[in-house]
Amino acid sequence: MDGNPLWVENPSPIHLTAAWIEPSSCQLPQALPTGIAAVRNFNDIYAFDGTNWQPLQDIPADQTITWIKGTASGHVLAVGYKDSVDNPGSHQGVIWQCDGSSCSDVTGTLFPGGEIPGLTDIDLTYSHQSCVHVGGFEAGESAEASGCVQPEPACSVAGSPGDCMTARLAAEDGKVVELDNAVLPDRRVDVVANLQLGGAPTSFVVRVTNDGPDAAEGVRIYVTSDLQPDSGCGFHSSSNLHNLTLVALNVGDVFSCSFTGPGPENAVGAYAFPGVGTERDYNDNAVGCSFAETSCTHFDARTSE
Repeated sequence: MDGNPLWVENPSPIHLTAAWIEPSSCQLPQALPTGIAAVRNFNDIYAFDGTNWQPLQDIPADQTITWIKGTASGHVLAVGYKDSVDNPGSHQGVIWQCDGSSCSDVTGTLFPGGEIPGLTDIDLTYSHQSCVHVGGFEAGESAEASGCVQPEPACSVAGSPGDCMTARLAAEDGKVVELDNAVLPDRRVDVVANLQLGGAPTSFVVRVTNDGPDAAEGVRIYVTSDLQPDSGCGFHSSSNLHNLTLVALNVGDVFSCSFTGPGPENAVGAYAFPGVGTERDYNDNAVGCSFAETSCTHFDARTSE
């Protein structure tokens, strides 16, 4: 990647055919991913924890895994197909559930009544704004889009379908299979990052809270600043990027840390994302502050350059 050749001793063929990265791993360009699940050669499932790859499951040879997706590294669904018994010459769907250490075939548990169509794609969402095309999903398109079918939400919370997780599985021949939230974690969190600037451009305080309604785990916090955190906060610092992971952040808890230094600092940023618990509102996970303007602005880090 730096222009020099890459040498690999005893190479072996690695063909990744599907991959899913935790949403919070994509928010900050300087931060390396900490949660990845991938499918190798259509039938081996691997997981990456930020340091090491490990095999989760060797799928039976008669099955093909087409796609994989999750809500957290400990809750991932993989879908695919195998030959149909009831209808020779066609396919039946398979669904595998992975908990971060192993996977299990949950097809029969979810659909005890018989075969389901072969599965080609999966979408997990709160928004219900994805639509199903023949063979796949395209996020953000309206139900009126050409060739698109938008299933009705399987559940709702407090009258708002956006507060309920559903899984939609794109099947062969343009069919749709939908799972309700019984198979998905219903933990809903709202992790919020805030910054309080000091009286001079040599100090600030970062605060992270969880507005719930459920507890969050594995909350990753990133701060970009030339100033340094108090030693007792537990941040790991590399140049101007500081990061730490909170084991848990209950509703009402407040994590707070002061940053100081010789300065002067021009601008700082803070980002906080749950490892376990699906974020309800990405508009307050990130905040940037300008010392010159003595102002701070929350933003959605997924759509900001």
